[in-house]
Amino acid sequence: MRGEKTKILAVNPDPKYLGLAIFKDDELTYWGIKKLRSTGITQAQLFSKVSQIVGTLIDEYKPDFMVMEEPTARRLKNSPALKGMTVRIKALGKRKIKRVYTFPALKVRKHLCQEEKPTKMNVERIIATKYYPWLYRRYAKDKQKDDRGQWYKRKYHTCLFDAVALGIYGYQKLNKRLSWKYPSPPKSRD
Repeated sequence: MRGEKTKILAVNPDPKYLGLAIFKDDELTYWGIKKLRSTGITQAQLFSKVSQIVGTLIDEYKPDFMVMEEPTARRLKNSPALKGMTVRIKALGKRKIKRVYTFPALKVRKHLCQEEKPTKMNVERIIATKYYPWLYRRYAKDKQKDDRGQWYKRKYHTCLFDAVALGIYGYQKLNKRLSWKYPSPPKSRD
């Protein structure tokens, strides 16, 4: 892997949308939101759709690692579909990539926000201003809802920003591990 860029697939599962991001080192090369739910879809169809989406991305981009949000116990209890999705995504990742890491959302938010309150909107703002400015337009749409006092409405782009945040966090954590496992070659003493 020396000399090559590390590819990371970041997945943020949600019963309605799937937030996805592909990184080559810290460079964001693909980002997207896939709508999962439609009227009349069964759980089996939902699981199949999720497996197909994630499997296609793995086959196309051939990532070295997969990072995924670890849903809270409360979210898993309230959504049996989310539990099934996470189990299937992890199994698919372990079968095709071998290295799958899950991180709690709050830990990722705290890492990115550092001195600020670790909210989803602060994470979106930090990503759109400090990391990837081309995502600002998507942040602005979610910010409009927040400014109108509609903070309780599900913001469409939130799952995308959560996936990007996972990718940033995963890259920074994995980069530390890789540099420890693969130290740079010693300098010659000429």
